[in-house]
Amino acid sequence: MDLLKLVFRTLRKNLALFTVLVLLAIAGGVIHFYTQRISYISNFKTNQGFVDYTLFKSLTDFSEVTADVYDLPEARLAEINKVLLDFKVSFVEESASSISYTVVTKNEKADHAQAQKAILELINHNRFVQNAVDKELKKENQKLQYLKEKVVQLDSLMFRPNNAYISEIPGDSYSLYTQQLDLEEKIASTGNFELIKPVTKVETNEKPIFLFLSLYVVLGGFIFLIFSKKEKVKEQ
Repeated sequence: MDLLKLVFRTLRKNLALFTVLVLLAIAGGVIHFYTQRISYISNFKTNQGFVDYTLFKSLTDFSEVTADVYDLPEARLAEINKVLLDFKVSFVEESASSISYTVVTKNEKADHAQAQKAILELINHNRFVQNAVDKELKKENQKLQYLKEKVVQLDSLMFRPNNAYISEIPGDSYSLYTQQLDLEEKIASTGNFELIKPVTKVETNEKPIFLFLSLYVVLGGFIFLIFSKKEKVKEQ
């Protein structure tokens, strides 16, 4: 009760200051709400194309869309530049098998689906990424060739068992076939980026008006507290 009495007494003594600060807080909150810069944000995911993410990150820059970097016709690059003009693109390795892309724009009418399409096209035509992929594919194809030769040897033993002792037929033939299939799948997907999760919705960073009002009211209360304490010091 004593605390409430103290609060009301302080408000009565500083009613003019309290009224001014409340009005300023409300005005500040409303002005801040209507002047906030709204961003429109969307997200999509691709597989990682069996490309090392650190290498991919160092070779991928969507701010430099030129024929030196991307293996696409000049006319198409000009179209992509127009699409991405309004967007800021960032990406992170979300997991060992996927990369998550975020595109942000201030333009409410910007086409996020078109931006997604343009980015995917650029990824798949990045000259530097493809050069790195080609080197990796050479190694993988050599492994595949070796596996295929081993599988052929197994097949010859399996189809002509009379010419070989049972002990000569390896027991891990299933494992060998599985390795071949996995490697063939990896080679087909290496450097080939595809959508895992397309853009489904566009969100905003817009903050509700009560948040701004609350912040300015707290600021006004802090100022009121300082001035009311000064008044007490003067009275003493």
